[in-house]
Amino acid sequence: MTPKEIAWVFVSHASADLPKVRAIRNFMEDRGAGPILFHLRALTHPDEFWPLIEREIAARSFFLLCDSHAARESQWVQREQETVERISRNRPVRIGRVSLDEPAIDYAALERFLRNLSVHIVYPRDHSTAYAIANEELKRVGYAASAWGPAAESLRSLAASPNAWDDFERMLEYSAKEGWLLLLLDNELAASDEFARILPLPSSRKRMMVVLTEAVSAPLDRLGIHPQQIIDGSSDFRKAAAVAALRMLVEGPD
Repeated sequence: MTPKEIAWVFVSHASADLPKVRAIRNFMEDRGAGPILFHLRALTHPDEFWPLIEREIAARSFFLLCDSHAARESQWVQREQETVERISRNRPVRIGRVSLDEPAIDYAALERFLRNLSVHIVYPRDHSTAYAIANEELKRVGYAASAWGPAAESLRSLAASPNAWDDFERMLEYSAKEGWLLLLLDNELAASDEFARILPLPSSRKRMMVVLTEAVSAPLDRLGIHPQQIIDGSSDFRKAAAVAALRMLVEGPD
């Protein structure tokens, strides 16, 4: 498995909420996200520093609003939010919100948002070029991606190992629950009854996206994956991978 990348999140917050925001920052960092916070005394002179912050916002795809009475009263926070909304009208972004007005921080809502920041790529190991392209497109959007090639010789090696399929099944289910699962599917995997059997539970498949690496003759409806989540990359794989990355950015159950 490759080292996990960091997904950067621009965090918009009021200075008055800084103690709770620090707790949110720590929570995010503990789960592998990269929160970007600006809390500078110099921000009392916004005309001097705003262009830098505006460029930082424009470079990101993930945003978290720490909503509170203080944030709604802050001209600075409102300016940040207006910039995010303007960007969202031109390209897909993922916007999360956590309320700070309650006594306790809603960490469950924050956890749901963080699940949308990571993508686990599964690919036949002899399709490493397709994996590299998919990883490039995910990074272009800002995703944190990790990968696992199921076997050195794809299904032939899996079939030779009694425990390999069970391990693969657990990994797929975990990945689809804790983030997005991007499946690079060739004809061999698509035609495998064993592979169809170990796909994640239907409730977890909402967090799956499939990109076909080649023309597939096996019927795909038996996989129980919505057609909107399957993208044909047989003629232009890079374009298909880019489409998958953008769909994951704006779709999903949370």
